[in-house]
Formats: sequence, structure tokens, C-alpha cells
Amino acid sequence: MRHRNTLIPAMALALLAGAATLISAPHATAANNNAAPAIGAAAPAWTLKDPDGVEHSLADYRGKVVVLDFWATWCGPCKQAMPGVQKLHEDYKDRGVVVIGMNGSERGGDPAGYMKSKGFTYLLLLNSEEVMPDYGVRGIPAFFVIGADGKLAWQGSGSGEKTHKQLVQAVDLELKKIRS
Repeated sequence: MRHRNTLIPAMALALLAGAATLISAPHATAANNNAAPAIGAAAPAWTLKDPDGVEHSLADYRGKVVVLDFWATWCGPCKQAMPGVQKLHEDYKDRGVVVIGMNGSERGGDPAGYMKSKGFTYLLLLNSEEVMPDYGVRGIPAFFVIGADGKLAWQGSGSGEKTHKQLVQAVDLELKKIRS
């Protein structure tokens, strides 16, 4: 019993020391601790392929408002949000807005087949799990609006009407910035 009484405090002390080291580590950045970039900061760059193998980079869309939707075929809330994302694409595609489905963390699903079967026509990029840590994505669906200047303008998550409404408002605000 005496050995256990000294072992538990020693383990607790070791855990605290380890936590203090992690907190004060100079190498803790957004890229390696899943912290989301700040609103107004440059959006993290990426290059991903579409289902046809064509590469797309965030830089390709400079000067346009970009909406990123991180999702997966196994994610129920992602599927619930997608009709709203499609409507956003249809309403804004001719107004300088690019909507991109950032599919990642798949578990054997067919994202291109799923989008085609549902009539979703916005751009699909694959293997976004490579980019998720840079954006601080911890759960999906996760949405980001990037302004024409390449800076992060808004981020949100979930499939509800409130999130969709905020997403549309963020897009409208970024479009007003382009016009002024």
C-alpha cells in the first residue's frame, strides 16, 4: 500500500511536468496543434486533386471568394448540409464565388459517386485530411470562407440552418468588399 501511495503522486507530478513542457514548447504552431487560423490571417495554402486527377490550389482562386466545405461520405451531418452548399453554389457561382467540397478522412466511400447521385455540381477535391490540421478542423462538416484577398473571413461547423445563414452572410460580406 505504501508503494502505491508514493507512485500516484509521482505519476501526477510527471504528467504536470510533461504538460508544462508542451504548453511552453516554442514549436507549438497551428499546423501541429490543430489550432484554427485567426480570422483575418492568410488562409493556409493547399494543392489537392479532383476525382479526375487535376490539381487545384487555393492560389488558383485568388481574387474570388472561396467557400470550403470539409466533409466525408460517412458523415450524416455533412450529408444534411450538402443541399444548402449546392444552393449556395448555384446562387453565387456567377458572382465571383467558388464553392469547394473538401472530402477527406474517407472510410471506403465514393465521394464523386455520392455527389453525382445527389446532383451536387460544385467542385470536389479529395484527400483533404492533408489540409485539415492547417485549418484546425477537428470535426466535420466544417466551413471556411476565404476572401478575395486570400484571408480567412469566417469559419463555422455543423449542418443547421443557423450555420448556413451565417455562411451566406459571410459570403455576402466578402462580395461587398470586392465591390467597394
